[in-house]
Amino acid sequence: MQKQFGGFFPYFGIQRKAVDAYITEITNSNLSPEIKAMTIANTKKTFKEFKNQAAIAEIAMKNAKTGTDFNESSKVDDDWLARFMDAAKFVSNEDMQFVWGRILAGEFEKPGYTPPQMTRVLSEITLKYAQIFTTLCSLRSNMLVCDSRSKLLAQSNKLIINYKDPIFETIQINFKTLSELHNYGLIEFSTMGFIDKLQKEIYPELFLKYGNDVIKVIDYPDNQFPIGQVLLTDVGACLANITETQTVEGYLESLKTYLTKNNVKLSEKQEIWGIDEPIPQPSPSTPST
Repeated sequence: MQKQFGGFFPYFGIQRKAVDAYITEITNSNLSPEIKAMTIANTKKTFKEFKNQAAIAEIAMKNAKTGTDFNESSKVDDDWLARFMDAAKFVSNEDMQFVWGRILAGEFEKPGYTPPQMTRVLSEITLKYAQIFTTLCSLRSNMLVCDSRSKLLAQSNKLIINYKDPIFETIQINFKTLSELHNYGLIEFSTMGFIDKLQKEIYPELFLKYGNDVIKVIDYPDNQFPIGQVLLTDVGACLANITETQTVEGYLESLKTYLTKNNVKLSEKQEIWGIDEPIPQPSPSTPST
């Protein structure tokens, strides 16, 4: 482990046994009781911080793509890594350690990819709101834009929700929680809603996929497609990419109701590809939304 991480993580290899032995030496020393207590407390605190950092680093290594460079030769910015790992020492919750580890893995896979605000957001967000954000990410639909022959040209994840729908209150998606996620810097939130401009002459066919259901969009007025009241920020999108999601029961009907009320005409047929068939991927030269 220490060899693979090079000089980035010198705390690897520190063992509980070594710490206990050091504490025993302090206890048996001739230092004053006050100095002994202070030294032992600092030692335990430092060990706990190292343990937290090491746990996050190990998660990063286990979750990174094969061949990811974790040595000093990596192009990860030293200052970014120092700030990230300094904040990581306070993360003792295992669920949050997993999030930190996945973010760290992503940065080593693609140096410079992680928004600079990510460390602050992860340091501030509570487990409760991290879980609510995970639920929110489960409401993302895959927007598929195709040519006239239903050949996929581009795709992107869209968070299309009407937070006033009663279904969302049951999963803690409401004005208060969305406002808090906005304050953390994970989302942009507007009660007026957002619009995506899509040129029909460029993308004549449009589909929305949620879970195994695919809905064809027949028409939407003036090339303006309503995408709900929530947008992910750069930090939110980065975090969403490593968030494990699941299908939320009832959301699909809420999505269809919201779009219909906003003058979007949908096809009654929901599936265009079989459940077990992979959605065709766009070629590298095609644009993305």
